[in-house]
Amino acid sequence: MKLLFKQRFFSWFDSYDIYDEAGNTVYTVEGKLAWGHCLHILDAAGNHIGTVQQKVLTFLPKFELYEHDQCIGCIQKEFTFFSPRFDIDCNGWQVQGSFMEWDYQVTEPCGALVATVTKELFHWTDTYVIDVVNPADALRALGIPRCTLVGHSMGGYVALAFCERHPDMLDGVVLLSSTPNADTPEKSENRRREIALVKAGKKDALARVAPEAGFAEDNRTRMKDYIEDLTEQVAVTEDEGIVALLNGMIARKDQNEMLRASKVPQLFILGRKDNYIPVEAAEKMVKEHPQARVVWLENSGHMGFLEEPETTARAILDFVNGK
Repeated sequence: MKLLFKQRFFSWFDSYDIYDEAGNTVYTVEGKLAWGHCLHILDAAGNHIGTVQQKVLTFLPKFELYEHDQCIGCIQKEFTFFSPRFDIDCNGWQVQGSFMEWDYQVTEPCGALVATVTKELFHWTDTYVIDVVNPADALRALGIPRCTLVGHSMGGYVALAFCERHPDMLDGVVLLSSTPNADTPEKSENRRREIALVKAGKKDALARVAPEAGFAEDNRTRMKDYIEDLTEQVAVTEDEGIVALLNGMIARKDQNEMLRASKVPQLFILGRKDNYIPVEAAEKMVKEHPQARVVWLENSGHMGFLEEPETTARAILDFVNGK
């Protein structure tokens, strides 16, 4: 997971916009007038979610970390002769920089790499990239100790893997047009045929069929622009990426038992007209998971968040808010 930190061109104090890999602003960091450095962290909606406040009158630089108004730990600089090094006392991480202080590594106490931070050159303002190895560490680094994870289709498989490994970080998991099932032999064989098409240079055959099949037949005319956009995305995606994606889906394991045993609240959002998850298979899945809340999108295929966006959003918000 990568995030881009870019300093604002005109700012009296240090202020940064933080973007995701798609270029969307996800956080803003604003410098504030204070005794010592003080940075306020805001989410995309402008809500204050955290603060980094420098402690003054200390021998070595020390910064307190706040989640909302609660102090969760400190960053303390160690005494070193060469490259600067910082300890983060709330999780044991260390931050160590290069001689020019333009490149940093964040490591666990055992030495395992958590993230790298690098400075990009040839920009009008200071620009940094943080590349986090483990998504769970990305959440912790951004001050998000818990969340509700929503995964659509293959994203649901990722959400399930996260739920298996980090249930303590989840307030809920949402499978949107996705299942905890492993591939059937038939599905695996279909994916292998798709891999063969891509390797044979016939990716356009997938682009002509797959995006349209994601929508309920009744919705395809009004969803024409979305279908064209998705078709273009298939066309510009590198062949190696498509092959890796298909192989990943073939290799994924069955997560039904994990999900049934999990204490993480669960929501299934399913389309009645889904061509990829037939309604019979979806109803069987629902019956096998009585612990999960279920919302049916009566007029949607596999792309319910586009076909019925208001209903999908309301289902997720109600689930998050415990309604």
